[in-house]
Formats: sequence, C-alpha cells, structure tokens
Amino acid sequence: MYNLAKVGIIGGGVMGEVVASSLIRKKIFSSGQILVIDKNKSRIKQLKKKFGIRDGGSLAELGQSCRLIILAVKPKDFSDLGKSLKHVVSNRHLVISIMAGISIKRLQQTLGSQRIIRAMPNLAARINFGMTVWYAATGVKAQDKLLGYKIFSSFGSSLEVKKEVLVDSATAISGSGPAYYFYLAEYTEKMAKKIGFNGEQAEVLSRMTFLGAAKVYVLDKTSPRQLISQVSSKGGTTEAALRIFNEKGLGKIFSLGVIAAYQRALAIKKKYEQ
Repeated sequence: MYNLAKVGIIGGGVMGEVVASSLIRKKIFSSGQILVIDKNKSRIKQLKKKFGIRDGGSLAELGQSCRLIILAVKPKDFSDLGKSLKHVVSNRHLVISIMAGISIKRLQQTLGSQRIIRAMPNLAARINFGMTVWYAATGVKAQDKLLGYKIFSSFGSSLEVKKEVLVDSATAISGSGPAYYFYLAEYTEKMAKKIGFNGEQAEVLSRMTFLGAAKVYVLDKTSPRQLISQVSSKGGTTEAALRIFNEKGLGKIFSLGVIAAYQRALAIKKKYEQ
C-alpha cells in the first residue's frame, strides 16, 4: 500500500471505476482509502457495493481528506468543477487529470496547484491492457511521478513524455487507435460474410486473426514490415491484397485520418483554454 492515507477520485464513470478497481487490485490503495465523488449518487452506491470504496462527500471534504486527487470527469464538466475546486485544492495536493484537452497550464491556473500530472489512457485500460501517455509539470516531485507511474501501470502500460504536446499526439494514436482497429475489424467481418462465411464464423475469424496478429507483434518485437514479409509471398494471396491497398492509397488515407484526429485534439485543447 502507498503511504498516502486516502485518494480522492472525482468522477465515478467508466474511467473512474477503472482507476478505483485497478488501485485495489494492485494493492496500491485499499478500498477503504479510496473516496469517490460523482453527481450520480447511484454510481457511488454501485462502486461501494462492487469494490467497497467510500463516498467522498463534498469537494471540500474530499480536499480536506485527500492529498491525491484524480480528475476522471468529462472535459466539458471541468469549467464548473474547476471553479469549485479552486477553493479546495492547493500546492499540497497532487492532481492527476485524465481529461482530454485540458492543458497543464489551465489546470494550474484554475486549481492553484503546481503539482499536476496530465494523462491520456485508452479504452483497453478497462481490461488492464491500457496504454497511458502522461506528462508531469515541473512542480511535480520525484515521488509524485513514481506514484503516477504505479497508478497508470496498474491498468496497463504507461509512457512518460517530456513534452506536453505529446499527450495530445497520443490522443490521435493510442487514444483513438482502438477505433481504427475496430473499423478494420468491422470490414474484415463484412468481407468474410461476403465470401461465404456465416455471421458467427466471420466474427470468430476477425477476432482471433487480429488477436493473434497483435500477440505476434508484441511478443516477437519484430517490425511491422518484417512481419508483413513473413505472411506475404511472391505471387500469393497476401501480396494481391497489399497491392490493391497500395494502389488505392490506403496508407495515405489512414495517415490523413490520424492527422485529422491530431488536429482535432489540438483544436479541442485550444477551445478549453479560451
């Protein structure tokens, strides 16, 4: 267990639950040390029943009880929340934000604490295979960073970056990335059905093909280009498919999509800074 007495999580939604359950499972904090606040009181009851966490009460009470506060609310809700937290948070608090688009600068100006860590987890965090990219402000101590690393690693892999803009970049890669995979998986299922498989068979083919490929990529530590060459043979079926992908510019289209996601991430951050 970590030596902080309590941790306060603001937001009891999907990511709030992921964080709370992961902290308990990895024994970073006990269930009795975790306080959660959410506007939906039924969510607090659900989390209390599932994990034994405690109701954090008011923001003032949470700030008084906890020196670590995790912001797990939607970015659009931060404007009102920040006004209330301004009178609660000080430099004695370590604040970890997993809100997309809210910059370190705005968090510091709004909350009054210089000890801010900004993180971008992704969907797979809910099954403990998440990828979290995070950045620590200059006011963050070494022990704060260690705690941040432990928290993010409790629900998957984590990567600390030295430039905050890379958190926005991660939004377009690891943040949105699962949807790119699901998009391709959807088309794989459709094509499997088109060439003769039934719905159940197509689903199994898609899921297991991508799962196996992902495991090979992770475990072999071989470049994608080398792995492609292992599957593709001259004059074979894979080469035929790849030739069409290249001729039709699939790689270029994918690149344009990622750039669009990145530009949107920057636009969202700019919007919340106004």
